[in-house]
Amino acid sequence: MQPKCQVCYLRDRWVPIMSRARLLIWLSPLHRRSMLYMAPELAQVPYALVPSPVSSTDFYDMGLTRSGVLAVNAALMYKGGDLFVEWARAHPEERITLVGARPEVEVPPNVQYQGSSAFAEMNRLYNNHKKLLHLSERSQPFERTIAEAYLAGCGIVANANIGALSWPFFKHGRDVVARTLEEAPIKFWQAIEKVRR
Repeated sequence: MQPKCQVCYLRDRWVPIMSRARLLIWLSPLHRRSMLYMAPELAQVPYALVPSPVSSTDFYDMGLTRSGVLAVNAALMYKGGDLFVEWARAHPEERITLVGARPEVEVPPNVQYQGSSAFAEMNRLYNNHKKLLHLSERSQPFERTIAEAYLAGCGIVANANIGALSWPFFKHGRDVVARTLEEAPIKFWQAIEKVRR
């Protein structure tokens, strides 16, 4: 977060609504810290930390031969397009497959743009690659792509702007991550039920 975030035009739009909420659901510790930086008054609103649910039966290691680096929507400016290009140029030996939206920046020759991929194809795509690259310029609430790739067995190349990686459970291995993300819908509804009464 930057000082300009504290005077962002979105403050006037979001904060009045959010400050009247019975409960705020934050997708990660980073998500909450970032929003409190913009609007410290939201610290008074009851909240729950609940990660995005990701199914470990949809994303798992298939035992395929892996090579290269995968990037998903990484060439969009708000997802860190300039940082992505900088990393790709600094690692010309890496073959990078870029999927998702059309790049908003000019990519170097070691990046092959593949276009969009269907959700059902993503596990195989992760499994074809050794690493996932995601260097967001802005704080991202969660970034489920990181969780999907991690569960699928990819190494993660990311920065501190990724909400998923701000959760301590990501340091405890795949089984803990899988279980925690599978339980996310239950935690979500438990939090809702507490304030509904």
